[in-house]
Amino acid sequence: MPESLICSRISEDRIITKEAIIMSKLLISTQVRENYGAHQWDGEGICPQYWKNKGGNDYFVMDVNINKVEETFEGAVAQCECSDEYYTEQVINWEVVPDDYLTESERNQLHWEGKIMYPAKLVSLLA
Repeated sequence: MPESLICSRISEDRIITKEAIIMSKLLISTQVRENYGAHQWDGEGICPQYWKNKGGNDYFVMDVNINKVEETFEGAVAQCECSDEYYTEQVINWEVVPDDYLTESERNQLHWEGKIMYPAKLVSLLA
């Protein structure tokens, strides 16, 4: 194995290089659900439940230290999730991607619009 390769895996089938470690970001994908039952709810008693999936969002954490990916994810997840009687957003996937990675939505925007009008949201771990 060349010296430039690190013997740790980011995903099941990809070995990353030292360059990728320096130039990586964390992609967090979520699922959004809306409770249609809550639209007619008056706030009294138990809220009616009629949840409908509504897509999701992509979030990036930039300049990820590959040796602290799980800690980085744990620090970012609270900024990506929320939940109340009307709406929930929950993480469904996360992975380390190259610094120049574009989400499917961003690639589609480039293809159809010629530019990215709605980029993935950035999560900052600096508080």
